[in-house]
Amino acid sequence: MSKTEDNNEAFLGEEADGTTESSAGRRRPTTERSSSDFPKPKKAKKKQAHRAEVWQHFIEKEDLVGLARCRYCSQQIGCDTKLHGTSSMKSHLLRCKFFKAHQDLSTQKVLAGDMRGAITTVPYDKALFRRSVNELLVLCELPFAFVESEGFRRFCANMLPLYTVHCRRTATEDVFKMFLSETAKLKSLFSCEQQRVSLTTAIWVAPTTACSYMVITAHWIDRGWDLQKRIIWFKPVTDHKGDTIADHLRAYACRSLGPNALVRDGSLIHMCCCAHILNLIVRDGLAKVNESIVAIRNAIRYVRSSGDRLKSFKLRVETELHLRSYFQESEEDNGESGESGPEGAKKRVGPPTSKGWDDVQRLVKFLKIFFNCTLAFSATKTVTSTICYHEIVLIERSLINLSINNDQELRLEAMDMRAKLEKYWDGLINMNPLVIIASVFDPRNKMQFANICFDKLYGKDSLESDHLKSSIKKLLKNLFEEYVQRLCNNSQAESTRNKSGEVDDLAPLFEEDDELESRGSLCDELATETVNDVATSELDIYLLEKAVPRQKNRLGMDYDVLSWWRRNSHKFPVLSEFVKDVLAIQVSSVASESAFSTSGRILDPFRSCLSPHMVESLICTQQWLRNTIHQEKLANLVQMLEELDFHESLVAGPKTVADDADLPP
Repeated sequence: MSKTEDNNEAFLGEEADGTTESSAGRRRPTTERSSSDFPKPKKAKKKQAHRAEVWQHFIEKEDLVGLARCRYCSQQIGCDTKLHGTSSMKSHLLRCKFFKAHQDLSTQKVLAGDMRGAITTVPYDKALFRRSVNELLVLCELPFAFVESEGFRRFCANMLPLYTVHCRRTATEDVFKMFLSETAKLKSLFSCEQQRVSLTTAIWVAPTTACSYMVITAHWIDRGWDLQKRIIWFKPVTDHKGDTIADHLRAYACRSLGPNALVRDGSLIHMCCCAHILNLIVRDGLAKVNESIVAIRNAIRYVRSSGDRLKSFKLRVETELHLRSYFQESEEDNGESGESGPEGAKKRVGPPTSKGWDDVQRLVKFLKIFFNCTLAFSATKTVTSTICYHEIVLIERSLINLSINNDQELRLEAMDMRAKLEKYWDGLINMNPLVIIASVFDPRNKMQFANICFDKLYGKDSLESDHLKSSIKKLLKNLFEEYVQRLCNNSQAESTRNKSGEVDDLAPLFEEDDELESRGSLCDELATETVNDVATSELDIYLLEKAVPRQKNRLGMDYDVLSWWRRNSHKFPVLSEFVKDVLAIQVSSVASESAFSTSGRILDPFRSCLSPHMVESLICTQQWLRNTIHQEKLANLVQMLEELDFHESLVAGPKTVADDADLPP
């Protein structure tokens, strides 16, 4: 062995023992090495996604590298990027019989019925059906898990075997994309047309999470003179205070509104909800006779609690006299028992007394007035701003007549309600003047109707009446001049000043329902009013022309103000833009069915548990989709009773043979 080999062996031996002189001081033992001394494992390269369209029809096999399986015939095709590329997969699709059959199925037509009831063939569109399912979830307020339910999958398997049901996560993504798409369309509409809108606010409550949401709805009249509305804001709020609502309105205005969005720099922006004001007045009246109302409700609930009680009640009570005697007997029998209950027990309210019946009957006279006005204020598909001031005048005149009634209690209640009414609606002090201006733009009213109302309420030639007349005329002219400067150039303004003529001879066949005597008297006086002035602008021409006569409608339909302006908009190009913004004003932010509801708008438990962004997407998308669907009106009382009779007939069971004996064979 050479000397060099001996040195190498000695060095290897010392290294194995870890006791070399040169490294003893700086090398740590093997057991004390840190994790950084070991080589790090190599990270696997991230697999890149395939961008070729042909990969939509193939599945890459993980166990066999370089092979892909056809989705239709399951044949394995080479897909190595260096050897085959995508040409082999494209060639396979051209000769794959199953792929050709799939293409035929996607374009196959199915039978369907059109709006007239005829059977036609329509192509099967998978994307359209998927969008329809997503719209079903939004419109019917169904949870996203509905698409994964056993019942829906069974329905699709039986009725639509060609359709593959998507999962709930895909449905969630589709709905959110739908919301973003509709939002972009809405922003494009407002930016292109530069449309002014009327905003209404409301508060929604989620009882599951105790969270409140503020909703902002935009109302406007489009180019076809159709009333439109869209929910444009649905955000959570901390409280229901006015400052909080104002902050959210300001936040939306800074983000979405343009420089000329506000009329007269926002001096006319605020208007109280008329249905809410009526609700406050009615609640004060109900509070005074609350015990009598509760007693009558308890009596009705007691009688209808069982079939025997209802049958006995119908047998004994045949006339109004018997009805009063029946409850008087119940009052005498149960008068002492109601007071001699156990100590600390809740006192029973009822049965109703004679005074309670009189109080409630007296209150019904007021409720009839407010009920009719509330229905008029809370219409959602028709213009309400033109009839608002008319209804306010009817309420105040009715309260004035009741305040001079011989019944002292009725007179006091009428005076209290009138004082409450004047707190919100007292001429131009507590009332937005646009309410009066909107009534002027009803072609059956014009300025003569407002003048008659001022004279009836404050006296003819009185200071208050003259002040209101001059103030409204001045405000009308100022607003019209603002629209002239905004919309018209000098040549258009000059042409409108020289324009003259009469309204078209197409007299409408519409008239309002004359339910109240005061309404008919106002209309009769309006027909005799004449004006003798000189027209110098579109506004003057409109005001000086003769009002449209109120003729009886043969079809029983309400008068359509928008249709008149649609026919005459070419005659008043500038004034019609002014009218669009005024008629779009909503005098109420609640629907008729919830005008006197104390619960408010409530989110269901499903939507309450979602994130605020998802709740906004669902609420807004649902309202936008419903505007594209022409739904029927709400069922009235007669239809509800017919539906109840139908359900009772189902419970009674099918008819027997004896019942069908008279039927022909």
